[in-house]
Amino acid sequence: MASIKDLTKQAGMVFEGAVRRMDETASVSGNEGRKTAVVEVVKILKGPPVLARYTGREVSVQLHRPVELRPNFRAVFFTTGVSFGEGLILRELGQEEERPGLEREVEEAVQQSNDDKIFNRLSQAELVVAGTCIETRPFEDAKSAKKPVSEHDPEWWVCLIEVSSIEKGKGKTEKGKAATEIVTLFAHSTDIVWYRSPKFHKGVSGIWLLHRRDHLGKPVPALVTDHPLDFHPLTQLDHVRALLKREPE
Repeated sequence: MASIKDLTKQAGMVFEGAVRRMDETASVSGNEGRKTAVVEVVKILKGPPVLARYTGREVSVQLHRPVELRPNFRAVFFTTGVSFGEGLILRELGQEEERPGLEREVEEAVQQSNDDKIFNRLSQAELVVAGTCIETRPFEDAKSAKKPVSEHDPEWWVCLIEVSSIEKGKGKTEKGKAATEIVTLFAHSTDIVWYRSPKFHKGVSGIWLLHRRDHLGKPVPALVTDHPLDFHPLTQLDHVRALLKREPE
């Protein structure tokens, strides 16, 4: 049986729910053998913001095991999405009947999963700096200008950062002194490939993770900050420092 940690990591949506009834009509092609329960979403413990509107609403859950759940049965459901049409249909990976401490276990598992993802980005970063954006402008590069513009061009812009601290990497000037200003590129495009990439403007403060390749693994003309986890608010600085301590010296 999978652990709470593993189920939380695998699931796209984890929620506390109350079973309202069984529903034999909510089958999806290829899943006819699964029993389906109509479950009211009481509280979402993990999931993208777009699913927040389902709190207090009923969703269809294709059960992991062919069982009949009694009405008003309450549990934490670990699920993945199947259909996002008129109603939300989810496939159950597992469930845990409500008990003291379960919500806390899930929250800790979500936090650990998030930390692992951030640590991965920190490990790959060449530079990690805290500071404030003091200028943005379109990136102009002679080499890039000669290349044909692709359908999913990132439209690189420059973000000039006034550095308050260098948390990882050299960050030196040509004279060997610690840099007080550092440039990173960011994807100005709102294309489907780049819409979740951080967008910067003058005055924003935070923590930048600078990389030699974009989040697709492709080479870039300069250090970039383009993954959703490559920028964090300054309030997370102590947490980022703690994660950086995981790295071997």
